[in-house]
Amino acid sequence: MAIELKIRLIVIFMIAFGLFLNIAIRNVTNVTLVALSNSTAYSTVHFHNDTSTNTTYETRTSKWDHKTRNTVTAWIWYGSIILQLPAGRLSETIGSRYMLGPAVGLASMLCFIFPYAVQLGVNWACGVRFIQGLLLGVCLPASNFLVSSWAPINERSTLMAITFIGSAFGTVITEALSGVFSSLDFLGGWPLMYYLIGFLGAAWLIAWLFLVYDKPEDHPMISQEEIAVINDGRNKQIDRMQSKLPIKRMLLSLPVHSWIWCGLAASWRSQVVMYQQPEYMNAVLDMDVENNGILSSAPHIALVISSFIFAYICDRMRETGKFSITYLRNSFNFLGTIGSGICMILIPLFGANSLAINMLFILTMIFAGSLCSGYVTNHLDMAPSYAGTLMGVSNFISNSPGFLLPAVASAIVGDSKDVDDWAKLFYLTGVISILGGVIYLIGSDCEVQPWDPESVSEDVKKTNIDEEAQHSDANHANS
Repeated sequence: MAIELKIRLIVIFMIAFGLFLNIAIRNVTNVTLVALSNSTAYSTVHFHNDTSTNTTYETRTSKWDHKTRNTVTAWIWYGSIILQLPAGRLSETIGSRYMLGPAVGLASMLCFIFPYAVQLGVNWACGVRFIQGLLLGVCLPASNFLVSSWAPINERSTLMAITFIGSAFGTVITEALSGVFSSLDFLGGWPLMYYLIGFLGAAWLIAWLFLVYDKPEDHPMISQEEIAVINDGRNKQIDRMQSKLPIKRMLLSLPVHSWIWCGLAASWRSQVVMYQQPEYMNAVLDMDVENNGILSSAPHIALVISSFIFAYICDRMRETGKFSITYLRNSFNFLGTIGSGICMILIPLFGANSLAINMLFILTMIFAGSLCSGYVTNHLDMAPSYAGTLMGVSNFISNSPGFLLPAVASAIVGDSKDVDDWAKLFYLTGVISILGGVIYLIGSDCEVQPWDPESVSEDVKKTNIDEEAQHSDANHANS
């Protein structure tokens, strides 16, 4: 018996790999710059000159301190914030296919030149990171609208978790391989991760242009049966890509505001784990680069596993019809925000206890995995027609930790190896996470909002049922 190929899964996995590249590009500096700054063993990069002779240039990164590394890291976020708002709406009006694919592909290929930019100094490195951020600014708004177009209502948590897992794998693989590559001598070691990302991005872009389309109805390989599954329960009488944006009603929506502020809190916590964990393990635990990279990836492996498990449970509970979608989103979101917040507060209490601290980082991300069944998917429920715009607005605000956190971390911690200094950062992060969960719980509403075109779906279905009943009664009367 032939196995039916589900085109929606191909599209979702392509989105997930695009998000993998997005996070890999953002995170690749975490371990590599720490490695370069720690040892002169990593302070050379090999190139070939015009006469094909091997030439070695000394890098200018060997004395980059914590503040300088944070500065280079922050510039990708400065670039990202610029296109967040227009990207969301553009994805809804012209589609995501030709926005997301080329943007991520080009940002990936810029990794080929980053090692050369490093040789020229901090300003050049920041410039390349800024351009990459500019391109990646379209990534989440465009991908979220694409998911809203391809995910059936009862599969939203699971399919969103798959894309979320792509992002988590971007952190896992980048940090693990960066640590391993940085310990090698071949081509200087640390540039290898950049070359790998560039190659993967180019290959992915080619596949993307052949396999991904904006709407199920446009895909040449999809069956009518799968289109019906995807569109079940939706109002297809209104073209979502032509609907007018209800700006005023969005701005006055309490569920939208609570969702955005929860996303901001989660973003802060996530970036503390992604960017400051390697620094903490280097400064306080005095961990070598290779082990730092591997252990820094462990929490994100936990996130991958827990995200899928929580999402599967959420979708199965929704299928039973016993739980409202608002109850489910609130429950999973509360678990994720409160649980991860408490873990962040506990971390500094264990001082330099490596085992306990690593376990708490892992627990933080296990709890965070439940957020994929909470606020992460919420906008697809309450406003599927404007998922791109909402994600653009949310990500515009949620990107602020990208450039605020390095400044805050530098001000609070600096180059300190004192646990008490780091404790202030972790306490702040824990409080922010818990506060975001409370705000979401107070204001969330996960039903389709009245200003979204799909909000009339139930009325349309009821009208169609009534019309069919009347038509059936008329036929019986005539017979």
